[in-house]
Amino acid sequence: MLEIARFYPLFGVPALVGCLVVWLLARKRIRLTVSDGLLLIAPAVCWFSLLMIEDNGKSLSNLVELVHLGYIVPILFAGRVIFSMRRPGGSRAPAITLLASCLVAASLWAFVPGLPE
Repeated sequence: MLEIARFYPLFGVPALVGCLVVWLLARKRIRLTVSDGLLLIAPAVCWFSLLMIEDNGKSLSNLVELVHLGYIVPILFAGRVIFSMRRPGGSRAPAITLLASCLVAASLWAFVPGLPE
């Protein structure tokens, strides 16, 4: 578990900075939910969990997947913000965004092969 805490900033910093920028631009038009907060945790936990279950010959070089995931999450959050601004009553958008981010994490884990060190 200590490894998760050590490598989480590879995902957390780009995701937090990107989502913060999007939120600052749209803070007067949207309301944050618990699902939005989980966007900063759940994709990384999903990726780490899959890696712990089956590493598929992955090495430390594959930690770059976390960085890519950290850049994808703000893009998904921006899509959620745009959707919520166009349809103010759409309360499913945060949950769908959270599900999509976990699916992206699982896809990165499944489709990126083990990289050489």
